[in-house]
Amino acid sequence: MLIYFTYKHTQVKISTMYGILNLIIRLYLWLMLINVYEKTNIFAFFYLIAVLIFWFKPLNFDLIRNINKAAIIILILQYLALLLDMNSTISSLPLPYGKNLSLL
Repeated sequence: MLIYFTYKHTQVKISTMYGILNLIIRLYLWLMLINVYEKTNIFAFFYLIAVLIFWFKPLNFDLIRNINKAAIIILILQYLALLLDMNSTISSLPLPYGKNLSLL
């Protein structure tokens, strides 16, 4: 009888952890969708594609790591595009005038 309750307790713990993992992944993807809504550039399209890809993937424990990798790669690409676009004539960022800015 004790083995039965131990097994059921373990099964409930596994189901709870699996449900929490599913909740965390869905919340993380909803945060990425909010990021898509807030941005109005080409990277919002990349985030949307990443969210759509990861939303329909089967749930496993490596999915969070893969979502983080995709978000970091998109963020690095976005930062590199910002660095390449950093000049005083076309940049939307307020840059100080009269100072010699260098990327290096």
